[in-house]
Amino acid sequence: MAVLEFDDRSGYPDVHLGEGAARVLRSCLRERGWVEVIDGHAARVEGRIVTEASEAVRVGASLKAGFVVYGAVTGFALRSEVRNVLGTRQKQTWAECTVEVRMVDVTSWHVVATQSARGVVEAGSLPPRREYEDAVEGRFLRAAMEKLVPGLTAALR
Repeated sequence: MAVLEFDDRSGYPDVHLGEGAARVLRSCLRERGWVEVIDGHAARVEGRIVTEASEAVRVGASLKAGFVVYGAVTGFALRSEVRNVLGTRQKQTWAECTVEVRMVDVTSWHVVATQSARGVVEAGSLPPRREYEDAVEGRFLRAAMEKLVPGLTAALR
């Protein structure tokens, strides 16, 4: 299975979430031990990220993969709320991430799985700006990706 870089349609400034999303999904799949995951990071069609099944099949064939996973980060937001708890103001921050994925069988050209997942994680205090991407990959994207793995691995059976 090849997991390609995701399209970043989140609109979140200063952080490219597509590469991180693919990296986190590869990690989640490897942790489950279901499949051998091929890094499709460098695989692009004419210099752009794969967004169509036919493109994914061509890339998958060139990587000698049986299945190709591609997708998009369609939303990312940080939300904060200040509450008055026992006379003390407390600030809580949440990160919310939405991803969509498709898995294509390279041999048959059929889309065998289409999924969307939303992950919400309490962020606590935010890291310094230069560390956003690591924090996003490590905590926020994982919350969404973990929801996708069972459906993807089930489609392989």
